[in-house]
Amino acid sequence: MDNEKLLYGIAMVHQIEMDDEISEEVKEDAEVSYDINTIIEAIGTEDFKAIFFNFINTINLMPLDKQQNLASAILLKINEIYDFEFTPSPDVITLPQIKRVYDLIAFLEFDYIEFCGNVWKNLPDIRTTNIDMFCTSNQKRVISSIEKAIKVTKLGKYSDGQLLKSFLGTYYRDGIIKLFIKMSKEEKQLILLSIMEESKNGTNTDGKIRSTSNDINDSNNQRTA
Repeated sequence: MDNEKLLYGIAMVHQIEMDDEISEEVKEDAEVSYDINTIIEAIGTEDFKAIFFNFINTINLMPLDKQQNLASAILLKINEIYDFEFTPSPDVITLPQIKRVYDLIAFLEFDYIEFCGNVWKNLPDIRTTNIDMFCTSNQKRVISSIEKAIKVTKLGKYSDGQLLKSFLGTYYRDGIIKLFIKMSKEEKQLILLSIMEESKNGTNTDGKIRSTSNDINDSNNQRTA
């Protein structure tokens, strides 16, 4: 009888331990699902940049299958918000492939300052240009400058940037123009600072003389005077 009680007790302890392990797994899965949903729902909002950087370490610690789910969900959201779908759909099996997706969404949402600066280097001064009017009326010129910027900009912080380059090279003309206008208007000042930083020697790659960074301060002072 005592042996039966002992065996029963051992079995109960083992079952409790198993239940605890299962509960922990369920809890971890729920937390990961919540994190993924938070990231996806933030795409296209002004909060995305902060959320992305807040979760990037968590993302990197996710198991591969969870990161695969996240990358696939990001691609679906890009299709929804930016009206773009890769054909064929890119593989998101290996970690390098997944990180290409991270680079793409980071670029679309916030990491485009240097790229846009390189585009505007070959266009009229962004400070005095009506961005909407110029880009809409000079699409061919803007596209040409975008193509040049793709070649000279380091695209991708988490990967080789191949998916991002593919996106920029295949996005339909009206779409890329609208995206460029949106980026240029939202971060005009930072793009201008990027141009000035690259042009401290006073000469742009197209041979035109550009203003120095002091001109930005002078321009700002004139507006506030």
